[in-house]
Amino acid sequence: MLSIGSARRARNISSSINIPVFIYILGIILSPFLLLKPVIADEKIRYGISHWPPYSMTEQSQISGINYDVGLEMEKRLDVEFDIRV
Repeated sequence: MLSIGSARRARNISSSINIPVFIYILGIILSPFLLLKPVIADEKIRYGISHWPPYSMTEQSQISGINYDVGLEMEKRLDVEFDIRV
């Protein structure tokens, strides 16, 4: 249970917060998030694959393997185009 003295101290602390300073500090903290570039679905995403059987096989005429299949599935689900590079 709070004593009368601690309740007075809590009220004094809360009344001493300067609202414009608080908003200014909050703006400084949140401003980097305003500068982030949103991901656009029209952009291509580079998807790199190296020869590492059975995860990815690149020595054949066609690329295959688990990593390649996962990339194709991500391409469908995210609705973006991958630029697959060996």
